[in-house]
Amino acid sequence: MRKETGILVESNNIDQLAGAISDLSGDYQKSRVLGEQGHALLMQEFTLGIHTQRLQRIYDQKTANSLLQFRPSRTFSIKLKNIRLNIQAKYLKRLWCDSE
Repeated sequence: MRKETGILVESNNIDQLAGAISDLSGDYQKSRVLGEQGHALLMQEFTLGIHTQRLQRIYDQKTANSLLQFRPSRTFSIKLKNIRLNIQAKYLKRLWCDSE
Protein backbone atom coordinates (compact mmCIF):
# COMPACT_ATOMS: atom_id res chain seq x y z
CA MET A 1 0.00 0.00 0.00
CA ARG A 2 1.39 3.38 -1.04
CA LYS A 3 1.26 6.14 1.52
CA GLU A 4 0.28 9.65 0.57
CA THR A 5 3.42 11.71 -0.04
CA GLY A 6 2.06 14.91 -1.54
CA ILE A 7 -0.79 16.72 -3.19
CA LEU A 8 -1.30 16.35 -6.93
CA VAL A 9 -2.53 19.37 -8.85
CA GLU A 10 -3.18 19.84 -12.56
CA SER A 11 -0.36 21.47 -14.49
CA ASN A 12 -0.75 25.22 -15.02
CA ASN A 13 -3.70 25.34 -12.60
CA ILE A 14 -2.69 28.22 -10.37
CA ASP A 15 -5.89 28.15 -8.32
CA GLN A 16 -5.43 24.46 -7.46
CA LEU A 17 -1.79 25.01 -6.55
CA ALA A 18 -2.67 27.99 -4.36
CA GLY A 19 -5.37 25.93 -2.67
CA ALA A 20 -2.96 23.07 -1.96
CA ILE A 21 -0.35 25.44 -0.53
CA SER A 22 -3.00 27.15 1.59
CA ASP A 23 -4.29 23.78 2.80
CA LEU A 24 -0.80 22.67 3.87
CA SER A 25 0.08 25.99 5.48
CA GLY A 26 -3.05 25.76 7.62
CA ASP A 27 -2.62 22.12 8.63
CA TYR A 28 0.74 21.51 10.29
CA GLN A 29 0.02 17.85 11.07
CA LYS A 30 -0.90 17.03 7.48
CA SER A 31 2.17 18.80 6.09
CA ARG A 32 4.37 17.02 8.63
CA VAL A 33 2.95 13.57 7.78
CA LEU A 34 3.27 14.17 4.03
CA GLY A 35 6.86 15.33 4.52
CA GLU A 36 7.81 12.32 6.62
CA GLN A 37 6.15 9.86 4.23
CA GLY A 38 7.75 11.59 1.26
CA HIS A 39 11.16 11.34 2.90
CA ALA A 40 10.62 7.64 3.66
CA LEU A 41 9.69 7.02 0.01
CA LEU A 42 12.78 8.93 -1.12
CA MET A 43 15.04 6.82 1.10
CA GLN A 44 13.36 3.59 -0.10
CA GLU A 45 13.17 4.22 -3.83
CA PHE A 46 15.54 6.98 -4.88
CA THR A 47 18.89 6.59 -3.15
CA LEU A 48 22.08 6.70 -5.18
CA GLY A 49 22.65 3.00 -4.55
CA ILE A 50 19.20 2.01 -5.82
CA HIS A 51 19.55 4.31 -8.84
CA THR A 52 22.93 2.76 -9.64
CA GLN A 53 21.49 -0.77 -9.37
CA ARG A 54 18.64 0.10 -11.72
CA LEU A 55 20.99 1.69 -14.26
CA GLN A 56 23.29 -1.36 -14.05
CA ARG A 57 20.34 -3.68 -14.69
CA ILE A 58 19.31 -1.64 -17.77
CA TYR A 59 22.91 -1.56 -19.01
CA ASP A 60 23.30 -5.33 -18.52
CA GLN A 61 20.07 -6.02 -20.42
CA LYS A 62 21.01 -3.72 -23.30
CA THR A 63 24.55 -5.03 -23.64
CA ALA A 64 23.36 -8.65 -23.43
CA ASN A 65 20.90 -7.98 -26.27
CA SER A 66 23.57 -6.19 -28.31
CA LEU A 67 26.08 -9.00 -27.84
CA LEU A 68 23.53 -11.57 -28.98
CA GLN A 69 22.95 -9.60 -32.17
CA PHE A 70 26.64 -8.84 -32.83
CA ARG A 71 28.36 -11.15 -35.31
CA PRO A 72 31.78 -9.80 -36.29
CA SER A 73 32.85 -10.51 -39.84
CA ARG A 74 36.34 -11.58 -40.83
CA THR A 75 36.97 -8.09 -42.24
CA PHE A 76 35.94 -6.55 -38.94
CA SER A 77 38.30 -8.84 -37.02
CA ILE A 78 41.20 -7.93 -39.31
CA LYS A 79 40.43 -4.22 -38.88
CA LEU A 80 40.44 -4.62 -35.10
CA LYS A 81 43.84 -6.35 -35.24
CA ASN A 82 45.20 -3.55 -37.45
CA ILE A 83 43.89 -0.90 -35.08
CA ARG A 84 45.51 -2.69 -32.14
CA LEU A 85 48.80 -2.98 -34.03
CA ASN A 86 48.68 0.70 -35.02
CA ILE A 87 48.06 1.72 -31.41
CA GLN A 88 50.92 -0.48 -30.23
CA ALA A 89 53.26 0.99 -32.91
CA LYS A 90 52.37 4.57 -31.92
CA TYR A 91 52.94 3.74 -28.26
CA LEU A 92 56.32 2.14 -28.97
CA LYS A 93 57.32 5.07 -31.20
CA ARG A 94 56.39 7.50 -28.42
CA LEU A 95 58.43 5.48 -25.92
CA TRP A 96 61.39 5.40 -28.32
CA CYS A 97 61.25 9.15 -29.05
CA ASP A 98 60.81 10.11 -25.39
CA SER A 99 63.79 8.03 -24.31
CA GLU A 100 66.24 9.79 -26.68
